[in-house]
Amino acid sequence: PRWQKKRLEIMQRDSFTCRYCGDKETTLHVHHEVYHGKNPWDAPDNYLKTICKNCHDFIHNTWSELNLTEKILFSHCLNREDEDIPLYDRKINIKKIIKTIVDIKENKEDELFSKKKKK
Repeated sequence: PRWQKKRLEIMQRDSFTCRYCGDKETTLHVHHEVYHGKNPWDAPDNYLKTICKNCHDFIHNTWSELNLTEKILFSHCLNREDEDIPLYDRKINIKKIIKTIVDIKENKEDELFSKKKKK
């Protein structure tokens, strides 16, 4: 019951809208940007964001592919000074940020691999 209450409060705060893409139609989740304590309801509200299932799946599936530097860069993009303004209002596209990071990573790996082949 405590998590359901907290979850509803967060969704109401975010106007039942994905804070990443602005979607209001897809199933919504409350995403923990950081976990505090052993219970999900222990997290401070500013670490909880309403996001759609598509963004939530995308973040969790892609997160495991990123190294520490990329995770720091991604987190910095999400947690700027204007964090009270949803990302879709800030014209920040989460999928584009992650794709750019992954593209950079793949290009670097391709470049390193081609250098090793030449030696």
